[in-house]
Amino acid sequence: MTQNDAASLSTNNGTVLEGSEIKDDKFQLVYEGSVKNTSQINFRLNNMQTGSSETLDFSMKYWASFINYYTWVNEQNSGDYIFRPNTGQYEAMDYSTLVGSSLSDTQMDF
Repeated sequence: MTQNDAASLSTNNGTVLEGSEIKDDKFQLVYEGSVKNTSQINFRLNNMQTGSSETLDFSMKYWASFINYYTWVNEQNSGDYIFRPNTGQYEAMDYSTLVGSSLSDTQMDF
């Protein structure tokens, strides 16, 4: 997550640990940990001017698309105009596993 387009993104200042932060005079983004089995990363966004705080949780998930492999079954595939998850899938699946992270002055990479 970059806060400044002019930032040098190649400088690695270490691993992102709980409590790691990037901030400017308006906002502070604090890393609050992760949930490995759901690939979720948790942040707290603090507004430095108002003192308000919000929680930001991020996780990438996906749904498996329905594909009809049998030509004799007349069912609509998932495609350009509709999305149809697999039959019986009620929750999204994890897209990836969180492996590591790094921190620069203005960016957290996961």
